[in-house]
Amino acid sequence: MTTDTATHWPRTIWSEAGQINRLNGRRQLGDESVSPTAYFQWLLAEEHDREAALFLAQALTRYEAVAWAAQMIALTPSPTPAARSAFETAQAWLADPSEPRRRAAGEQAIAIIPPEAESLCALAAFHTGGSIAPPEQPPMPPSRGAAGRFAGAAVIAAAARAHHPADLLRQALDEGARLASRMEIAP
Repeated sequence: MTTDTATHWPRTIWSEAGQINRLNGRRQLGDESVSPTAYFQWLLAEEHDREAALFLAQALTRYEAVAWAAQMIALTPSPTPAARSAFETAQAWLADPSEPRRRAAGEQAIAIIPPEAESLCALAAFHTGGSIAPPEQPPMPPSRGAAGRFAGAAVIAAAARAHHPADLLRQALDEGARLASRMEIAP
């Protein structure tokens, strides 16, 4: 179970858990009319940890979701040089969330097949705003929930390759809940 700091998420824009689940396109588990924090706690109590990671990534701001994924990825070794490079572009975007860095993260990420936690984190950064169309094409905004879905998947993928995946995922959920309960606003 997460720490008591997870009981209130002051900056989430969502008032009901169902709003977040619709962004994720996830099936209903439990009462979606409750607050996001209550639903998150319920997911943890029922040991739906992967669902909790996807839910939490959507409840965070897009920037914070990418930062949370990056924090968890940093705890595991990168499997390939390409994955490390994609992760470095995501970290560069976190340090300076500019349009050129956002685009660089997207370019690095799409080159990695199959996706790794690092490329999913870079895709999350790419989908935080701006256009996802090539620069020479008409603008196309990312879908509202894309950054959160990629960030949540990055957290799950990073945990999956850890020596003790369930433990790292629970640690990630604790860290993410602490981030969600902070009063300060991240860039």
